[in-house]
Amino acid sequence: HGSGRALVEFTLSGDEIGAFVLADGEVEFFAGIASNGEIAGVIRSLRFQFESLKYGQNVEAFAASLRKKADVLLARLYEKLVRPIRDAIGDRGLVIVPAGAIHLVPFHALKDEGHYLIERREVVYAPSAAVWERLPNGDGNSLDNALLIAFADEKIPLVESEVREIGKLLSRAETLSGNDATFEGYLERSGSADLIHFACHGSFRPDDPMNSSLHLADGWVTVNDICRQRLRARLVTLSACESGVNDVAAGEEILGLSRGFLTAGAASVLMTLWTVNDRATAKLMTEFYGQYTNGGSAAAALQQAQRQMIRRGEHPYFWAPFVLVSG
Repeated sequence: HGSGRALVEFTLSGDEIGAFVLADGEVEFFAGIASNGEIAGVIRSLRFQFESLKYGQNVEAFAASLRKKADVLLARLYEKLVRPIRDAIGDRGLVIVPAGAIHLVPFHALKDEGHYLIERREVVYAPSAAVWERLPNGDGNSLDNALLIAFADEKIPLVESEVREIGKLLSRAETLSGNDATFEGYLERSGSADLIHFACHGSFRPDDPMNSSLHLADGWVTVNDICRQRLRARLVTLSACESGVNDVAAGEEILGLSRGFLTAGAASVLMTLWTVNDRATAKLMTEFYGQYTNGGSAAAALQQAQRQMIRRGEHPYFWAPFVLVSG
């Protein structure tokens, strides 16, 4: 998968987190870099910060102080998880294989010396080193056939306008929205699609991720149902899907959700680690697709979109949940 990347596979032994770093064919192991309980505690604090933005009115007035608080926690995670392996990863892009509480760490948003990690390198995620090895490289993106599926409900009223904006950026896109956004419609078209974008509500099952479901016009459809068909898509995007993770322990299954699409044949999956408001989602998605349709990889396009939001001073809550699970 190219020499410009380092694979970092975290391990969990009891409460102890270790990390294998694979770079340029060499493997190095770092034992006992942090405790799982400690990382889980920092993530809970971070998510508590983010929750205040989710429901807060008049957030703009407090944006700077809220961002400062979040940045302190993101810097603490950097110190624990990245600094010990910094010499081994150099300035390479990162492929993160998480373990334990690390499943909910937004590595691309970790902060060091005034910079978020994504400002200096691409960061993608993989469910395991074996899955990553097997996936097609995420580069090269023929987007001749895009399938955009939007089904709004009271929680996500703006998804149809999100999909309209994305459709304008693609040369050939078929959109299923409202009553047309059915599972049957998906089945008829998904096998030949190069890009599939779901903008719909999802219900996440931490106990059984493959039975997590997406809300389409003809009811709830499980990930199992969706993945039973072979896909050739370069990219599947799960936008506005409620990840429903209230506890750090459930993080592992979020990647389980992406694994279904990867198993079906998708090269990469763009998804969120937590639920973010649909206005911020629409903004990031429009910027992401604007970059992606210009050629290059999904990882590079996501990096550019997140950098743009950072440059505008956006709080990490609005851009950090978006992760690419990719080869």
